[in-house]
Amino acid sequence: RHSPGGQLARPNRLFGLMASVTGWSRGRQPFFVRGGGFGKEDHEENGKQALRLLALCAVAAVVGVAAGALAAVFGRGLLALGAVRDAHPGRWLPFLPLAGTVIAWCYRRWGSRAGRGMGLVVDAAHDEGETIPRRLIPMIFLSTWGTHLFGGSAGREGVAVQMGAALG
Repeated sequence: RHSPGGQLARPNRLFGLMASVTGWSRGRQPFFVRGGGFGKEDHEENGKQALRLLALCAVAAVVGVAAGALAAVFGRGLLALGAVRDAHPGRWLPFLPLAGTVIAWCYRRWGSRAGRGMGLVVDAAHDEGETIPRRLIPMIFLSTWGTHLFGGSAGREGVAVQMGAALG
């Protein structure tokens, strides 16, 4: 998108973090958009913005690796619990209603906003003030494992997204 002056328009809210890191949100354009002459001050400001952007990329890489490792542990656990359930389906299925009741009670007792699930992740992406509680990670981990063990139906991809969002 271009503004009437021919330069890039201000990004939408999803890119707010990048805008704040590069200084765009404080009324300055980032080094990769700004045109014109480069005095000593411009070079210093460009260097600072580049370092902030590099730091943001490093943090994103660490969070990505951690989220991937967590998702891998989660997925392996689901496979193991699925094998246990499939080996003895009659042993676990009758307790599905009880497991669901315990999971719902745990979310009401300790979950606070974590019980909102993907809605919380979407709201946090659109609202800079919204945070995702870290307690979401063990709660969704254990509740999804329990649901699968007892024969319930629960998604896997949304869980990985929520855990990654809670980490980041």
